[in-house]
Amino acid sequence: MTLDGGTTAESPVVDVTSLKTPPAKQWIVTSSVTSVNTINPIRRIVEGMTAVPNPDKQMIHLSLGDPTVFGNYPPPHEAIEGIVDAVQSGKSNGYAPSNGYKEAREAVAEMITVETSPVTADDICLACGCSDALNLAITVLANPGDNILMPRPGFSIYKTFCGSLGVESRHYDCLPSRSWEVDIEHMTSLIDDKTRAIIVVNPSNPCGSNFSREHILDIIKGRSNCNFFVSFN
Repeated sequence: MTLDGGTTAESPVVDVTSLKTPPAKQWIVTSSVTSVNTINPIRRIVEGMTAVPNPDKQMIHLSLGDPTVFGNYPPPHEAIEGIVDAVQSGKSNGYAPSNGYKEAREAVAEMITVETSPVTADDICLACGCSDALNLAITVLANPGDNILMPRPGFSIYKTFCGSLGVESRHYDCLPSRSWEVDIEHMTSLIDDKTRAIIVVNPSNPCGSNFSREHILDIIKGRSNCNFFVSFN
């Protein structure tokens, strides 16, 4: 090719279009079955709310069950001092054992053990919050296709965890006429050979009831012919 754009016999014609940068490949990332099945209805409602509060009235927040957001339920000074001491000591800044430090597990075991049902540190597994503990428990107990019983009305997170794992959620009724005690007859009617656990929430969330010792024993008797766990939250 000559400077004036012409060509010579010695210089071949070059297709300029072939020198253009090829288009970038498009990323296509599909969602996993687990992520699609993981649904948190409370977060879906709260995060999607667009209502504007009345400026002439004080808002009473009922959407989030976290009293610390509003300055309530501060941690005790012993807990704060313990955390500060642990950080400043430099001895607990690395990876902890997967089931928690032995000293912490021993302290929990000592607190909850009773003469008729002794508990040791080997029986304790510490988790990062209640939700993590529930997720671990459900993952350990149930396989896809199994079912777990849970209260109605009840906290939605149990169904969220079960749904993500392919575990069926079966809801037993709680009776408003009896301070939201468990309808044990209805509960036992839901049990079959795929039932892996019964979740019993005491004190109740969201109803606030607190079961008597007699009622708790009745719940345990209601599954006496079944070999699975009863999980009290």
